[in-house]
Amino acid sequence: VAGALRYLRIAIADKLCRLVETSRLDWDEAALSVTVSVGATLLLPEDDPQTWVHRADQLMYQSKRAGGNRVSVG
Repeated sequence: VAGALRYLRIAIADKLCRLVETSRLDWDEAALSVTVSVGATLLLPEDDPQTWVHRADQLMYQSKRAGGNRVSVG
C-alpha cells in the first residue's frame, strides 16, 4: 500500500508541475512562466499538524535545492 501511495503522490505532484510549467501568465505585455517545487508526504498517525507540514516543507526545499520544478516524496 505504501508503495502505491508513493506512486500516486509522485504522479499527482508531477502532473501539477508539468501543468504549471506549460502554463503562461500574461502580465502587461509580458508572458510570464513559472514552475513549482513540491514536497509530498503522508500524514502519519504520530504526526501533528506541525510535524506533517514541517516534513512537507523540508521535502519542498529538497526539490528547490535539486534545481526546482520537481517533486520530492517522503
